Amino acid sequence: TVEECQKMTVAAFFGELLRSSLVSSLQLTDALGNRLLQCLLNSSPILQTFCVKGLGNITIGDPNNIEKYSRQVLCAMIYLMGSEQHDNEVLMFEVLLCLGQYVNLLKVTTIKPFLIKILTGIQTFFESSNDRVRAEAFNVFGNLAKCGTRDPKSSLCRQIQGNLVRLLLQLDARSEEISHSCNLTL
Repeated sequence: TVEECQKMTVAAFFGELLRSSLVSSLQLTDALGNRLLQCLLNSSPILQTFCVKGLGNITIGDPNNIEKYSRQVLCAMIYLMGSEQHDNEVLMFEVLLCLGQYVNLLKVTTIKPFLIKILTGIQTFFESSNDRVRAEAFNVFGNLAKCGTRDPKSSLCRQIQGNLVRLLLQLDARSEEISHSCNLTL
């Protein structure tokens, strides 16, 4: 529909604006980010992809303030990983990429409340037929290592132990991207 096309255009434009540090200095990040978060629900996969890409751009345009947006963005990415759009490889790649960008920059204390849900969400992508999606899932898994503790009973340690064989087997994958991701994760 015409309305959906207009929403896609606006979401793509907002997303590109969020890449600029000028948006932060003009104090527009809140308005643009909130609008993209609102568009995520009940919209087409293409519109969702533009919104996710834009939310990921906050990490480039306003990296010093991502703690402010982190809870809503992490909740949205976790929701999308478990949604019916789970089979849309383009959308899921953008979700994992956005998630990885936030996990890289966030404090451990911000990530910890979401850790189990993120781990559960990304595990389904370890077997994806799309190499880019699978590689990005392994990247996120590796980035979560900063949340680890020395307690062998912690959820992250159990997940690492449970996926260690999978990671080792993927080192010899036919895709260099997957092999590289698994190597970095290990």
